[in-house]
Amino acid sequence: MEEHLLSSALDDSSLMIGSDAIMGEALEALVTRAISVAKAIKALSRKVPDHVLEAGFIAGVFAAKGRVASVLKAWEKMLNAHVEKTQEWSVSEGEEGFFHLTRMVRGVREQYVFEDRFLNTREGSELALATEEFSKLFTNVAIFKRKEHQWTIKSPTELYATLLEIGRKGMSIQRFKGLGEMNPIQLWETTLDPATRRLLQVRVEDDVETESIFSTLMGDVVEPRRDFIQTNALKVSNLDI
Repeated sequence: MEEHLLSSALDDSSLMIGSDAIMGEALEALVTRAISVAKAIKALSRKVPDHVLEAGFIAGVFAAKGRVASVLKAWEKMLNAHVEKTQEWSVSEGEEGFFHLTRMVRGVREQYVFEDRFLNTREGSELALATEEFSKLFTNVAIFKRKEHQWTIKSPTELYATLLEIGRKGMSIQRFKGLGEMNPIQLWETTLDPATRRLLQVRVEDDVETESIFSTLMGDVVEPRRDFIQTNALKVSNLDI
């Protein structure tokens, strides 16, 4: 579905970076990389909001590795580029391996802690490799154009979200938790029609390992499940909730 929406949105489109236009296959390739960046940021945004992490990404925090302090001012500048003066962010170095991001919003302190362990995750490494390209693209505002319409784009995540929104226009998208929620016509179109349905065979190769995994994730004992989640939380990819 996502591929279809993006393909529809990219038809007759271009991304303007200053006076340069990116279009066609080059734009498709750029969007693919932007989606990977957006998903990596989303995966790391459990403790720090994604827009805060993305500003740090564009400023070069992930590529800086052990020299994060050298890009704190750039991170602060990126965060404050599109906020009200009274709600500006302050980015400072705390104890070893921690960086504090704070601002006041209507008299309430908003504060987050960025830990340098984020830099060593799979997503952190992916963002480090993408920094140079996207820092150049989004240091200034880009303009996405499609036919006679245009949208201001400030980040990879915003580009991704904008394209999905454009692709959804004129469409009706429904989601179901189970087959019992569908009416007969929907059930035929999505599941039973022999011309379009897909049958997959599931095999259990190792009964012992399968039982262990099932008991850990679905059993009555909470502690093994919690330990599994805490150990693997930052390693997960393609999570669909």
